[in-house]
Amino acid sequence: MGDIFDEMKKFEREMELLLESFLHPRHPVSYHHQWNPSVNVFETEENLVVLIEAAGVSSEDIKIMLEGNNLVIRGIRRDPFKESGKNFYVMEIDFGAFERVIRLPVEVEYTGARVETENGFLKVYLPKKVKVERIIEVE
Repeated sequence: MGDIFDEMKKFEREMELLLESFLHPRHPVSYHHQWNPSVNVFETEENLVVLIEAAGVSSEDIKIMLEGNNLVIRGIRRDPFKESGKNFYVMEIDFGAFERVIRLPVEVEYTGARVETENGFLKVYLPKKVKVERIIEVE
């Protein structure tokens, strides 16, 4: 009689896993999968600051460029577990290439831009362009 209860428990667990796979589908790790790191953009008195969530992205795998009035961030987050034949039960971390193009809300100076890293974040500091007021004399 114990065998039938074991079989019922096994069947119940399989049904739970099946339901879980429909509600939260897995997707394979792929270096071709595009993901986008979250960003915050804000200004201080002197700088426009772009804070990029970049945990797991090495500095060699990221490129930050100013193109016109856009900040372009390209890179790749690599899977640290390179073993093949992994069988995932939960997969919520995206890996692969990414690109973010952020339209800058204020004019910035290209010289003086700097990037810092801290605890998985990139902090991009872009000095705000100083607006010079010009008065034209009326004759």
